Amino acid sequence: RAHAGACGARVEAVRTACVASRKPLRMFADRAAAPTIRAYTPRFEDDFDPHANYDPDRERAEAKKLKRQVAKEARGAARELRKDNHFLSEERERRLDAEREEQQAHLKRGRALMEETEQAYRAGGGKRKKHTSMRDLKAAGLRR
Repeated sequence: RAHAGACGARVEAVRTACVASRKPLRMFADRAAAPTIRAYTPRFEDDFDPHANYDPDRERAEAKKLKRQVAKEARGAARELRKDNHFLSEERERRLDAEREEQQAHLKRGRALMEETEQAYRAGGGKRKKHTSMRDLKAAGLRR
């Protein structure tokens, strides 16, 4: 028991020495303090224009303005090309439709001539013309 009391006293002495030697933790104590950000009072424009460029560097402002103008012109040119392409495709389609109608009319005239010839053959009791004359073909619009 005497031994336990001496051991407890020693533990108490070490504990008090440790508590006395403690220092508060300081993180990154070797670094300098961060500079404070300067606070400016906001500048308000009474006649603010959202489309105006308030950049103090005139050359940069002019370059930005020219860049915007080039982009606007490019969009306009693309729009014009789309309109032109649409117009050309419509014209091409109209021309092809006219050609198709002309071809259909040509075929219709040929069928009419053949049906007329067949009708004449049947009405005539089987007697058939030997040849259709060129004049009949030209009149039907099958020869040019």
